[in-house]
Amino acid sequence: MSRVLSSRTAAHKRWKFSLCWRRRASRWETASQGKEALACLMRALPDVVLTDLEMPEMNGLQLVEAVRRDYPAVPVILMTAVRQ
Repeated sequence: MSRVLSSRTAAHKRWKFSLCWRRRASRWETASQGKEALACLMRALPDVVLTDLEMPEMNGLQLVEAVRRDYPAVPVILMTAVRQ
C-alpha cells in the first residue's frame, strides 16, 4: 500500500477523488492548496502527490516545481478539468 497526498481546492472534489483512491492507498492525506500541500510534505513524504492545476496562492504548476526541487524522488501527477 502507498501514501498519497492530494491537493485540490474544492472540498467536494477532494472528497469525491479520495473515494476513488482510498482503497488503493493505505494513507490518504488532503490539502486545500499548494502551500498546505508543501507543509504536508515536510511532515511525511508520500509515495505520490496528486494535484489540481487551478488553486489559490500557489497553483499546481508551482507546486510541481517546488516538489521537483525539494523532493525529487516524489512523483507528481498534475490534473485539471477546465470548463469552457
